Amino acid sequence: MINHVPLTRGRVVALAIGVPLALIIIGWNALTAVAFAGQGSYPVRLNLPVHGGTVNFSVDAGNVTVSQTAGDRLVATGTAHYSLVHSAVIRQVTASGVSVSSQCRFVTGQCSFDYRVGLPAGVHAVLANGSGNLTLRGLSGYVNAADGSGDIAGTGLSGPQVAFEAGSGNITVSGLASADVSASNGSGNTTLTFTKVPRRVTVNASSGNVQVVLPRGRTLYQVHAVASAGNTVIHVPRSSVSPYVINVNDGSGDILVTH
Repeated sequence: MINHVPLTRGRVVALAIGVPLALIIIGWNALTAVAFAGQGSYPVRLNLPVHGGTVNFSVDAGNVTVSQTAGDRLVATGTAHYSLVHSAVIRQVTASGVSVSSQCRFVTGQCSFDYRVGLPAGVHAVLANGSGNLTLRGLSGYVNAADGSGDIAGTGLSGPQVAFEAGSGNITVSGLASADVSASNGSGNTTLTFTKVPRRVTVNASSGNVQVVLPRGRTLYQVHAVASAGNTVIHVPRSSVSPYVINVNDGSGDILVTH
């Protein structure tokens, strides 16, 4: 004897939601399996003239190392990895500079671009990485570096102004000789170490510890540091009228300003 379960309003709603959701999950898992089975890679080599003063270099995902090189050309070498659908490296040379964008073309599976990039001295570098680590070495021009999910690391940056923005990851930069430095971090630790006295440092962190290490000496600093949920320690000479200004705000984490 078969007992029929009454089709109540609640069961109708559950079926209406559950069946399509189950089909979506099954389809997504199948698509992912196919994507991982259809992986490929190809080398990328770029050698582009930089007529203007700006280089825009962005990747959807991957690890990118950017350093300074001799000459007046952008030089990049690396490997692109993709699943099923070939990814794209789009380049454009204009009178104002160079733009290179490395884009994924498939919704799942593997996709990344691992690069070593050389930039001419003094260019304004606008660098963006959606997911992966970004490493900067010895750049002497303006730098704007953003990373959605990954660490930003650097050494020997001396441009007049540098800015870092991390959505989720650590920002660790040493050998800073820039006059104006700013950093914004959503979730991760921020450490800025200077070899030259900066005129202005601005750090905004939502979650994570912040450490600013200034050069040893008798320079007086105007320091404004607020840690909403954490400790604040300042170990540098201070003056409320100093032209050398350090501003640090941290939502959840400790602040240390020292030399």
